[in-house]
Amino acid sequence: MAQDRKKFKVPVPVKQGGRFKITADVLKSLPGNYDLYKECGCLEGIINKIDVCELESGISGSERDIKERTVTFGVNKYDEIPVPVCGFWVFVWEALRNLTLDGLVICAVLSLAVGIPTEGIVTGWYDGVGIIVSILIVVLLSAYSDYRQCPLQELDKEKNEVKVSVIRGGVRMAIYKHEVVVGDILVLSTGDQVAADGIYIHGTSLTIDQSSLTGKSKELYPSAAKPFILSGTVVQYGEGRMLVTAVGMNTKLGNVMAELSKAGHRETPLPVPRNVGATAVRKIVLQFALIGFLVLIIRFLIIRLFLIIRFLCL
Repeated sequence: MAQDRKKFKVPVPVKQGGRFKITADVLKSLPGNYDLYKECGCLEGIINKIDVCELESGISGSERDIKERTVTFGVNKYDEIPVPVCGFWVFVWEALRNLTLDGLVICAVLSLAVGIPTEGIVTGWYDGVGIIVSILIVVLLSAYSDYRQCPLQELDKEKNEVKVSVIRGGVRMAIYKHEVVVGDILVLSTGDQVAADGIYIHGTSLTIDQSSLTGKSKELYPSAAKPFILSGTVVQYGEGRMLVTAVGMNTKLGNVMAELSKAGHRETPLPVPRNVGATAVRKIVLQFALIGFLVLIIRFLIIRLFLIIRFLCL
């Protein structure tokens, strides 16, 4: 046991001279880390370290108290990737900057250059114009799909205006999601989206759906043995209470969003199905355009070969 203890080093949780006896870094490392959880004194120890007098009454909720908790542990907001507001034609231009489409444009030009001299002005332009029409369909579809996603940024912001129930000063009250602070006693009910990371206190048949966070259909039944509840998950059934230990970018959801931000792209779940459909249509249109061009080239080569053979026979 002593050997195992040496392998695990707990970050220094005490802020010398501070009101709170634990840091935000330690709190955000709690979910899934049972050794650290025990080192911190489990639920009772953490309650004392974040200065919560009683579980039934929660924090005082005074202006000074809220400010100190916000300064020490952060705010319950997520860093957003700034998305410039663009017009429809800007998205059209972005869609045109595609190597595949550039290649098809060249194919269309060659098709017109070859088809008109070979078949005449009456029918020689069919294939070339067909490819151009296919390109326009792909470009407009892509631009429209991207343009439609702009209002979804506002929908993301509206999610932060959802109200949740907390216990402050012994009183149950409704506050905005972004007003939740570390130390709050969060009241959970069926259908609620969990507003922060925290530790299970008690509940009745509480069932948490983690699929929105992990992508896998997995249910969690919080208990004293499995106390961690994560932000972004949904209460599938039952009710209960939890102690908030991490908010905003310090939550597991915040960590996921930070990783996606480093990749330079964050996409909300809502537009994903539409984008999948739009991408499928683009692929189909591009395939038809490429098939049309290949047919044109093959036909051109056959005609040229026939003319050469005919010339040699003469």
